[in-house]
Amino acid sequence: MKDSGEATSNPIALREFVWKGQMSYMTAIHMVVLRFFKSAKPRPQEITGSAFNTGPAHYSAEETATWWKMVRDYWTVTPVTQFPDTTLSNGKSAGKIDTNDLVAVAEFQTEEPAAPFFYSSGAQKNADFLSIASKTGDVLGFKLAWPFKPDDRHYKAKDLFYGVDRWDMETKNWVELVDITMISSASKMVNGKNGEETQLVEVRYAAPRPGTYRFRLGYGGSLSHLGSLGFDPETGESPALTIDSQGFTFNQTQAGHNQGPPGSTSPRA
Repeated sequence: MKDSGEATSNPIALREFVWKGQMSYMTAIHMVVLRFFKSAKPRPQEITGSAFNTGPAHYSAEETATWWKMVRDYWTVTPVTQFPDTTLSNGKSAGKIDTNDLVAVAEFQTEEPAAPFFYSSGAQKNADFLSIASKTGDVLGFKLAWPFKPDDRHYKAKDLFYGVDRWDMETKNWVELVDITMISSASKMVNGKNGEETQLVEVRYAAPRPGTYRFRLGYGGSLSHLGSLGFDPETGESPALTIDSQGFTFNQTQAGHNQGPPGSTSPRA
């Protein structure tokens, strides 16, 4: 509705969506209300009125079929090429390479500060990321920061559990080095943006040998920023991405909020 303009041109349909969309569990109706109705205390029953709020707070099967057809007609399917089905420039099949044998890509270096990953660590899917050690002793790790609210369990000081694994090139398996059920790091109070009280967890790990390492994180606080060891919670930025910046990359879909520009590493061909 927003993309097509119907959210503003057809307010009746928008009010119907606010009421009947409550049972979708995929749409944050309170955010829809805040954005389109500018209400400080979003109450769907007041916004939608008796035309809708006396009926069921969900779409019927017939109504769902109608609007789902509209969605599919508006956004037509775009054919995509799957990476495993392609051939690399050196003639190798992309489907046969080891996607966990990573190298940093010089072309992906930036001059601008890197943005951290923004997500609610206290409630959303736990974040996993990969990092590369070029030599024994390279210090890998991360910083995780969230706003501090002592009376809200999602923003309190916490012990963040984390795990570390190394990719075994020969067996093609992850080898556990740090057990996520046993090891944690306590958050500490620091200054965040505009001097706001912020909880910060910093984890450093010296790589026992070169290779690809996987970090697995437990639950922290909500509205978290996950950055490299160079991440500064006062500015909300990390150092520019370079070959030697010890940043990290994601090898699976993450659950988070709207993000800043990403960096990347690439499998070794």
